[in-house]
Amino acid sequence: MKSRLLVVVVGLGALLAGIGIGWSLGPHAAKPEKKEIVHLQPNLTSVEKRAEAPLSEKAAARPAELSVKSSPRDLISQLKEALAHSGSPRGFALLSNLIDSIDGNHVREVLNFAQNLKPQDRGSLVPLVIARWAELNPADALAYAQHLTNAGERIRAVNSAVSGWAENDLDAALAWTQRLPQTPMRDQAMQAVVTAMADKDPQAALNLVQFMPGKGRQSMLYWAIFNRWADRDVVAAANQASLLPARFGADSALQAVASAWTAQDPDAALAWANSLPSGPAHNRALQSVISNVAYRDPARAAQAVAALPAGSVRDQAIGSIASQWAQTDVNAAFAWVQELSPGPAKDNALGNVVRTWAQSDASAAADYVAAMKPGRTQESLISSIASELSTSDVPKAIEWTQKLPRSSVRTSALTNIVSQWAENDPKAAANFAVRVTEGEERGNMLMMVASRWAANDPQAAIAWAGSLTDSAMRDEVLPGMVGTIAQNDPAQAAQLLTQYSSGGPKATEAVSTLVWQWANTDPQSASRWAAALPESDLRRRALESLINRWAEADSTGASAWLSTLPGGDSRDAAVAAFAQRVVQSDPQTAVQWAMSISDESNRNTQIEGVLSDWLRTDPVAAKSWLSASSLPNDLKTRLLASGK
Repeated sequence: MKSRLLVVVVGLGALLAGIGIGWSLGPHAAKPEKKEIVHLQPNLTSVEKRAEAPLSEKAAARPAELSVKSSPRDLISQLKEALAHSGSPRGFALLSNLIDSIDGNHVREVLNFAQNLKPQDRGSLVPLVIARWAELNPADALAYAQHLTNAGERIRAVNSAVSGWAENDLDAALAWTQRLPQTPMRDQAMQAVVTAMADKDPQAALNLVQFMPGKGRQSMLYWAIFNRWADRDVVAAANQASLLPARFGADSALQAVASAWTAQDPDAALAWANSLPSGPAHNRALQSVISNVAYRDPARAAQAVAALPAGSVRDQAIGSIASQWAQTDVNAAFAWVQELSPGPAKDNALGNVVRTWAQSDASAAADYVAAMKPGRTQESLISSIASELSTSDVPKAIEWTQKLPRSSVRTSALTNIVSQWAENDPKAAANFAVRVTEGEERGNMLMMVASRWAANDPQAAIAWAGSLTDSAMRDEVLPGMVGTIAQNDPAQAAQLLTQYSSGGPKATEAVSTLVWQWANTDPQSASRWAAALPESDLRRRALESLINRWAEADSTGASAWLSTLPGGDSRDAAVAAFAQRVVQSDPQTAVQWAMSISDESNRNTQIEGVLSDWLRTDPVAAKSWLSASSLPNDLKTRLLASGK
């Protein structure tokens, strides 16, 4: 049973740490995951020693009725029954006992059965089975996990395998994990190992983590350690957490202790947080405790926050209480907020209550917001209410928003509604934008709808754009559609632009977006299409965009193609773009290209700009070239004087 809980705790710890850190530190962009498969085999010597060792205490204590080996068919039948009740403690206990009864001969049959389950049941069963497999044979379990093609499933499977392995052979699991390259898979595996270590010796786990490189990735490890430590001895865990340095480790540790202690004894948890010396640790601990108290008993949290001195800790705590309270009793939360002293904290808390209220009764919340005194609080709530209304009743959301006074806030709310509408019925959303809005508001709304429509059903979006008889309106939708379609099929986007564009400013914007994206994947095809355009502002923008993107990745290839272009305004624009792009890396080449521009005024401007940059970065070489050049003497004199 313990390994089953460990798998669940590791996953839950990751979730809770993410929530807690996001609350205290704000959002952070996630780095895109590389879909790589890392194949490292565990230490087989350790595995062989395990095979010769006597049964673990857990195996010896297994109920007698489950030690009798069931047939795979009987086992799977019992697993189906357990999964049907896995949401209850008794169901989870039954599922865990069944998992413990699996032997090495049946593991693959159970995993094959799991692949045909609905996602929720598969997500419950597979990690537990892999953890059990790793207890029996970590090498095979890890090999299976690492060969899964889905990156998310692979990471979770490796995490489960390491959890099972670490329960029986912590040192071997740690050594294997430390050899992994720094990827999300390693982070998850290390959390499983550290959690297992914290169950046995949290101080040793803390010592391990504190000497690891990459401090920014360790927040979940600190959470795992102090979550387990607080279960054993919350006072010792709290004392140690308060001594940690600021930033990621301290935040996660304090939040884990606060959560555990608040569940055990809210009054003691508040007393502990208040007893800490003034400073960041005191503030973080107090915020965590009050947030956790508010989750369980918001009225009690409200009493606690009333005793706090004015400041950011009190203001943030008030906002947290309002959010938590409104989820269980919006009327009580609303009444409490109304009694607060006027100020930013009250405004923020009121906003939190109304947003939560809108999730259960959007119409009532909308009426309240519409009747509010105009100001920043009302403005911040309008978009939230409009968005909430539109999820259930688009006509109601539209009607409500249109009654608001004309303003940028009203326009933004209406755009959000139409944006959500476009996901389900883009044609209706587009027709609304055409019929009701006008000017810049209509243009922005049509472009947004067209972009969303093109992402979900490009053929239908193109057909609709072709049906528009107003060329100006067609131009409004082109940038959004072309930019979206070009991400997957730039040739189709180019065909759309050629067929429907009137050549106006919006079309120029669209062609620039198209060629930039196309040049990123296939500059040769993009260059052939752009060069075939007739001499025009459209062609000029296309060539500028092409050269800017192409020269960034392959200046030699871009230069070779540029030399094939015939003279003209668009060629001059492309040359100027190329010179500006390469002046930092090859100023002499840049100035030579600038000198080939046919228009005299443009040529002199570009030459002067390139040489000015060159004089700033390498004045000796620039002056030497300038003195020997055939440029007009007055230009030489002016440039040399500016370079002194």
